[in-house]
Amino acid sequence: DGRVWLQDGGLRACFEERTHRASGGEQGPGSGQLKAPMDGAVIEVNAAAGDPVKRGQTLAVLEAMKMEHALKADCDGTVDTVTVSAGDQVKRQQLLITVTPAVVTE
Repeated sequence: DGRVWLQDGGLRACFEERTHRASGGEQGPGSGQLKAPMDGAVIEVNAAAGDPVKRGQTLAVLEAMKMEHALKADCDGTVDTVTVSAGDQVKRQQLLITVTPAVVTE
């Protein structure tokens, strides 16, 4: 279940990997903030301010460690700001794109 237990005599410890877990869980609401998961170069931006987006839609592609990483929307909504363009170098946790979540009416 993603946990590791260690025991040494009477001492016990439990560790759980949470480094790359989505903020609201897979089905929960997203933050609307698309941040760089690591240092790298933006090679593609597929969104502009005002664009409607769906959860899971690729908004940008980051190249890091000789691999391409698709950065996807974590909620349905409208793109509010895009602070990067193709060719930009970014740092880990740098805010790249913000999405205003869609208001759900019931």
